[in-house]
Amino acid sequence: MIIDYHRTFKKAFAKLPKDYQNKTVISIEKFVKNPRDPSLGVHPLKGMMSGRSAFSVTGSIRVIFTRRNNTIVLMLDVGGHDQVY
Repeated sequence: MIIDYHRTFKKAFAKLPKDYQNKTVISIEKFVKNPRDPSLGVHPLKGMMSGRSAFSVTGSIRVIFTRRNNTIVLMLDVGGHDQVY
């Protein structure tokens, strides 16, 4: 699996506190190893965000992503629940 990062993700990631940045990196690594890891809570989004999915970094931090194809995943955004949805 190849992970790519949208500029929106990069900007949002840079604004996160260091501890959340570290947790985000760990969660993405976990996602690469096993996209179905139950601790991530991966789920498809609905409504205006249909076609995208999300997983949890912490109880309040989410990563929004989309699959470009079977091998490339584009990370779109990261942040608090109210920020990314």
